[in-house]
Amino acid sequence: MSYSEFSLARAKQELIFETVQKTDIFASIPELISSTLLTDTLRYNLPSALG
Repeated sequence: MSYSEFSLARAKQELIFETVQKTDIFASIPELISSTLLTDTLRYNLPSALG
């Protein structure tokens, strides 16, 4: 199957697999506070990432 012919539906049919969608997979993990360095770095680079 070439890339241009690829679709998830076709791959599931031909390779005989199924997808499982779960919600709230991180619900049991406690929230963490990010460091000031990380927050500042993300804030500084956000315009470049969105541009």
